[in-house]
Amino acid sequence: MTKHLIKAAVLALGTIAAGNGAAIAGGEVVYGGVRHAGAAVPVPAPAPVPEVSTGWYVRVDAAYSQGDVSKYKSTDPRVDQIRGDSYVDNFPRYGVGFGYYLNRWLRADVTFDQRNDVESRGTGQVSYSIANTAGGVDGFLNPLGPIAMRDTFSDSFVSSNSTGLVNVYADLPVSRNFTPYVGGGLGFVRHQLKGRSFARTTECVDLVDCDPNTVDAQPGATSASAFTTAGGVDYALAMALMAGFTYQVWDNTKIDFGYRWLHLAGTTFVGRSAGVVENLKIPDQNLHEVRVGLRYDIN
Repeated sequence: MTKHLIKAAVLALGTIAAGNGAAIAGGEVVYGGVRHAGAAVPVPAPAPVPEVSTGWYVRVDAAYSQGDVSKYKSTDPRVDQIRGDSYVDNFPRYGVGFGYYLNRWLRADVTFDQRNDVESRGTGQVSYSIANTAGGVDGFLNPLGPIAMRDTFSDSFVSSNSTGLVNVYADLPVSRNFTPYVGGGLGFVRHQLKGRSFARTTECVDLVDCDPNTVDAQPGATSASAFTTAGGVDYALAMALMAGFTYQVWDNTKIDFGYRWLHLAGTTFVGRSAGVVENLKIPDQNLHEVRVGLRYDIN
């Protein structure tokens, strides 16, 4: 009896399910023979791809330079006493360059800078003394001592220089628009002398000891030398250290504010006349520059 009741109940439930129950087919739910759209299966979002900032850029720069060399040097140290040339050490410099973003943190560029032509002039007189190599005594039977001399100089020339550097920078992004940086560069300086005109007159001015037996010390006599150097070009080492920051003003345009320490190795230009050598030496220079530039990213 009990078995018959259970069997009857199972058959009844099967009939109800067949007519009105739910079934799942093809991702849809079927209730009582009517299909209903099932819940959408969520699809995971794609993993974000890290952005790598790479690409080329071009730049233009202007700088005000202050140096540590107060004068040029000469073979004859007395020539240096007539020229200060302090204005040669403070001058504008202009430059262009192109570079590449290696990644978000590193970039490199090549820059070329030019200093304007500077005309340097020096004229004046220098008094000094030379040893009496002929010996002898004066009219008072005193041994002839050092002989007082005077040189009159005139010296002028035009010079300029340009630099080429390969630079590497470490960018430290603080925000999308503001990026401090540090960097260093290595390259060359091109020194150019565009002509030098030099003249010197030597005379003995000692009222007592002008000695007719000592070269260039004859009483009342003068000797003169003059020459013109056409000019020349020479190359030397240049290196730099930089620090500053950039501010992005438009999508592809940044303003660059920075400081640069620039070391320029010196050189010597040779001038001679009738066997007399009068060289002009440009010493090593350390320049401190305040720079502003515009950088455009080429995407």
